Amino acid sequence: MKTSAEISSTDLSKYRTIVIPGSQRKDDFYGQYMENTEAFDRYVTGGGTLLLELNGAENSNLPLPRGVRMARHGAKENSIILTNHPLVDPLGGQPIHASYASHGYLEGTPSDALIVATEMEAGKPLMNKPTYVEYTHGKGRVIAACQCFHDQDGSGRGILMETAIVYTADRQWYAPKK
Repeated sequence: MKTSAEISSTDLSKYRTIVIPGSQRKDDFYGQYMENTEAFDRYVTGGGTLLLELNGAENSNLPLPRGVRMARHGAKENSIILTNHPLVDPLGGQPIHASYASHGYLEGTPSDALIVATEMEAGKPLMNKPTYVEYTHGKGRVIAACQCFHDQDGSGRGILMETAIVYTADRQWYAPKK
């Protein structure tokens, strides 16, 4: 575990996976992340996996590798698109319902990204508003979620951090069946 003040002096290449948990509004974490955007980009292109739980970052305009950014937009429902993806498999394909199922959606998502979940309206997924994605960048990978990975609201999302950590540790990357 590192503080945000340690980002600039940390050799990120020593880590297979870096987890940025949600709600990092204290200590100017997001500002310090943005000051070191290039270091995170190099980390991913060099083969690292960056896992971002972006709830709480909706006001920061954080740049993710490959130009992805989070747009602030609270949604009460999210549709699971890749129901058998290990990141969300325990949810059984059921939509996420919560006061904030997601705190925003991802703009500039690469066309080759796996869209795991999206905002949902009138029971239909909004594919132009992805809320959970996985994509490659160089030799590495980015997994970004606009959801909270907790279950304080009874939404069933509590398992998502565990599944994301296990998935990134296993490095058995998901490929959709064609």
